[in-house]
Amino acid sequence: MSYRPEEDRIECRQLSILLKDIDAKIHCNTFKAKKQDLDRILESTKRYYEEIGNEYDDLWYSPNAYVQYDKLYSFLQRKISQLSSYGELVLDAGCGTCEWSTVLMKNGALVVGFDQSLKMLQIGREKSISRGFWTNLNLIRGDLKLLPYKKRMFNGVTTLFVLGHLPDDKIGIFLEELARVIKDEAWMLFVDTRLHEPHQRQELLVRTLKSGKEYMVYKRYFTALELETLLEKSFHCSFSALEIDRYVICTTNHF
Repeated sequence: MSYRPEEDRIECRQLSILLKDIDAKIHCNTFKAKKQDLDRILESTKRYYEEIGNEYDDLWYSPNAYVQYDKLYSFLQRKISQLSSYGELVLDAGCGTCEWSTVLMKNGALVVGFDQSLKMLQIGREKSISRGFWTNLNLIRGDLKLLPYKKRMFNGVTTLFVLGHLPDDKIGIFLEELARVIKDEAWMLFVDTRLHEPHQRQELLVRTLKSGKEYMVYKRYFTALELETLLEKSFHCSFSALEIDRYVICTTNHF
């Protein structure tokens, strides 16, 4: 990942400028693309998260990152400790390198980490071993649109920075799957990026690895009300939304 100043670390471009053979534009907060073109963008997004590997933790979970994102990370650590209980079975959907899985396990939870990136899961496994939590973690690689679990299995779910990379139809399928595998009184924690200037609701980002290789990445942003409303409609229960810096945190209200 390029280590440019925060304000321009991630470059946003209109698709019509980036690739002339893709019929997609961003206008008036509306992202439009032909299905085959959007599929290409989503595949590029998938490859990006497969290739970023160790750079991901350097960017988001290094000592400097913990200082930079202290307000958000400190809140999430407190919230996870409040929500999770010893011996609970928790699904970390889109677990990445298992940073938050280890926080759950530190609180005594039994965690199933699910992600599409083999490289990130390998890093997560090494991290959990180094922190002494490997026996409480089960890692599965797969597609979020088809969770390989029985109905009503999990006491809780964490989903951090996942929904922001899913278009409308895939968000719907994913949330339906989550609703199927959680228990009736399960707690839920969702975190994603808040809609803020200069971003539009849906964008194509160009992200660059240290090697110089570029990837198109699909990204969407939520207001607190939008995310809260989406989750309440999907799970038929009450959520509370909180904004911290550029991020939105939504949790179930029955805890």
